[in-house]
Amino acid sequence: MALVFGSTTPEEESRVSLQSSERTDLRVCIIGAGLGGVTTAVQLRKKGIDQVTLFESTQEIGGAWQQDAFLDPEATLAHKHVTSLVDEHDIRPLIRFGRTVSRVVWDESSHQYAVTLASGETFTFDIVVSAVGILNAPKIPAWKGLESFAGPIFHAADWDHSNHVAGKRVAVVGTGSTGSQLTIALAPQVAHLHVFQRDPGWMIPQTDEEGIWGDQTILRDSVANQRAQALASARIDSVLAGRPDLRAAVTPTHPFLGKMPVRADGFYETLLRDNVTLVPHAVASITPKGVVDVEDELHEVDVVVLATGFKLADYLGNLDVIGRNGRSLQDRWAGEPEAFLGMSVPGFPNFYMVDGPNTFMGTETLQLSIQADYIAKDVKRMSRTGITSIEVRESFHAKYNDWLQDRLDKTVWATTDNPLQSPSGKLVVPFPGSVISYEAMARTMRRSSALARTLDRSASMDSLIEGLTQADLVSSGRR
Repeated sequence: MALVFGSTTPEEESRVSLQSSERTDLRVCIIGAGLGGVTTAVQLRKKGIDQVTLFESTQEIGGAWQQDAFLDPEATLAHKHVTSLVDEHDIRPLIRFGRTVSRVVWDESSHQYAVTLASGETFTFDIVVSAVGILNAPKIPAWKGLESFAGPIFHAADWDHSNHVAGKRVAVVGTGSTGSQLTIALAPQVAHLHVFQRDPGWMIPQTDEEGIWGDQTILRDSVANQRAQALASARIDSVLAGRPDLRAAVTPTHPFLGKMPVRADGFYETLLRDNVTLVPHAVASITPKGVVDVEDELHEVDVVVLATGFKLADYLGNLDVIGRNGRSLQDRWAGEPEAFLGMSVPGFPNFYMVDGPNTFMGTETLQLSIQADYIAKDVKRMSRTGITSIEVRESFHAKYNDWLQDRLDKTVWATTDNPLQSPSGKLVVPFPGSVISYEAMARTMRRSSALARTLDRSASMDSLIEGLTQADLVSSGRR
């Protein structure tokens, strides 16, 4: 399916107002002060939008990057990058720490949002940007006896620094990116490390310098995918040459990139340590003494760390978003999140997402920069023209998501059951292409996809702008 959009009709064109000076009173709310939120704030400031407020639920910038910085070199670099952006562009005064946004409600009469915090405080903003990311809702297994464990037990996203693991017997449950990186980091410190692996994943370098993630690699049965899988298999065989038991245990049965890729450098080497035991079985239950696997074997430990992942497909699960006509975003999605370019949804004017549905493409820093620039340009357009409402047209949203799902059906992700899917099996997390193709779409379709409106402020102005289209503004040099 080719992604082709027709031209808009005169009836679809929005009426927009002309003004001689820019609005300086536009207020922007950004939910989250991680990499996405900070990048968006920086782009807005570069375009002269100064009334920006970031609400961050924790007491520090960085979001998931800040939480993982203690174990992940990539996260450490990303956290330093976020911090440098905050300092260079003086973003910190804009951040309200320890504030959790629980609800945003669109007011059609004013073209503004009422933003309510968990504390009950309510503020008014013209534009709302959700930058909560996809690593904000830890997945906690419902194992029998979870509360009975005698020692510390916690999710890796909520690392308890008061519990020192040095010299102790530690269980790491999960071998995704976080679990694998934890294994590497903890092995030299602990007395013994038990690593529980329910399902092995294909490893890719943390920086992907080999460029194995791309438009062709993600396609099922493609030469590029088979070549990348052969390289990954060769890596396993090379490092674990003398351990056929480990080779068999860590070699996935699904196609390369068929599930979430595992970013870790040195995991296989760590499994060869004398104080590391790989348990290639799922967890069945927890007892006061330790972890019981599905083979009914008890592994006695002092500390349990849950690297059990996140609810990736549960977009905005903790945020109630109400758009036009009082409709909630979760009601519209009905368990299957989707958005135009992962950023906007019809019926929810002036509401944007970074790291939204179907934008996972393995290059988060670049992806977030593209989205932040897109949003900042829309806000600047509102400032220059007097437009008070921008939302994506239903026709663009529908055609884009039809193309998206058609393309995703051809990828390796469609061959497996994985966390990238909604409960119905629809792929709602990954983007079926490279960041280059995504950037091209964002750049070329931003204006044509937008339904722009303005509040009626005076009869004379209404008469002046009657029939004026977005194309007229472009040709007149107004942006």
